Amino acid sequence: MRKSTRLFLSVLCIALMLLSAGCSTDRDDNGKSASLPDELAESRDSAMTAAKDAALELEGSFADRIMTNLMPYYQDDTVMTTGEYTALLSILTQQRDSLGASRMYVLVPDESGSFRLTADTDSQPWLEDMCTSSVYDEAYSDGLVAAERSGWKKGSSYFWTAYAPLYNSEGDIYAILAADVSADALADHPEWDRTSDSWNKFE
Repeated sequence: MRKSTRLFLSVLCIALMLLSAGCSTDRDDNGKSASLPDELAESRDSAMTAAKDAALELEGSFADRIMTNLMPYYQDDTVMTTGEYTALLSILTQQRDSLGASRMYVLVPDESGSFRLTADTDSQPWLEDMCTSSVYDEAYSDGLVAAERSGWKKGSSYFWTAYAPLYNSEGDIYAILAADVSADALADHPEWDRTSDSWNKFE
């Protein structure tokens, strides 16, 4: 191959790499792909970092305490009046605040494969059914830090959510830890807001 041709191909490869790095491309479960704007990719990545860092900080005893001290004994919101729940909630709230998240919560799968809400900084109902999700499975079954493909709006605020595996002291994934972070840029990109009529149905 002539030197000039090799040089041209090298420059072309570098240019293509730079172009591909300029945006974040996601792909949904149906094979659709779309480019996530940089400002939204930043919110998504912040959510993933918050979930990952909190899960790493809490792995071991936090999961053990939910597993052994709460789950076998409480099936309703009376758990929220216990000292153990209050202590775990305080720990989770500290993680939320230190990592700049808006909300953090822990999901545990039940026998049917549906995920149930346990500790939650928003104090939503204990064992509320959060259904199933391929993103939950990425975190729980595959051990990955995974983010929702789209953001969402609540009231006048916008958020992005990510999940990380939460390990117990035996090194097993017992639950997943979720983190919601602010995603104000969604106001300018309603196609990435799953609560909007303009949502691109990317999930």
